Amino acid sequence: MFQKGHEKIGGRKKGTQNKTSTEIRKNATLMLQSELDVLKEKLPTLSDGDYIKAIALLFKHVLPAQKQIETESINHPVNFQVEIIDRLSQVSDAEVENAIEKSIQK
Repeated sequence: MFQKGHEKIGGRKKGTQNKTSTEIRKNATLMLQSELDVLKEKLPTLSDGDYIKAIALLFKHVLPAQKQIETESINHPVNFQVEIIDRLSQVSDAEVENAIEKSIQK
């Protein structure tokens, strides 16, 4: 049983592919390559829905798998209230600061 603090001894190194998986991929690639002419001939004869499904299945094996990542979004204010003043002397610095703070907290 693995205990915390002990080093991993033996086995595959991190990131190394399983030999069986590698062999299966290699053989699958060879089989598909030999079927390319048949695929090129049959794909255009499929219905639109089946054609899209077939292409999607093929892309799944060609493109790397996408991973979902979490991002933190900032909720910026979308509603603004504009108050027009004639002169700065009509408003104190404290009132301006309070107004700014209120708009940031929303």
